[in-house]
This record gives sequence, C-alpha cells and structure tokens, in this order.
Amino acid sequence: MKRNLTICSVAVVLFAIAIFIFKVPANTILVYGAILLCPLMHLFMMDHRGHGEKSAEDHSKH
Repeated sequence: MKRNLTICSVAVVLFAIAIFIFKVPANTILVYGAILLCPLMHLFMMDHRGHGEKSAEDHSKH
C-alpha cells in the first residue's frame, strides 16, 4: 500500500511540474495519461504473477 501511495505522489508532483514549470497544457497531460493508464493498470493489477508458471503446469498435466 505504501508503494502505491509513493507512486501516486510522484505522479502528481511530475504532473504539477509539467504544467507549471514546462507550461505543458493540462489537456495534453490528461490525454497521454489516459492512453498510458490502460497498460500501466494491467501491469499493476497482474503484478507479474504466475503467467509462465501456470502455462508450464497446464502443459505438464496434459
């Protein structure tokens, strides 16, 4: 849980820096954020658990 809070805090700080220091339009950040959100959520939710192990077990049973 602490790791997720750290990641979210860093993301908010980076977005604030991009908007206020580098003058990147907020809608640009939101569009690219939405595009990156899907694969990032997939990685965090799956957490790299059992992809290779499951398929190896399934093949050995048959």
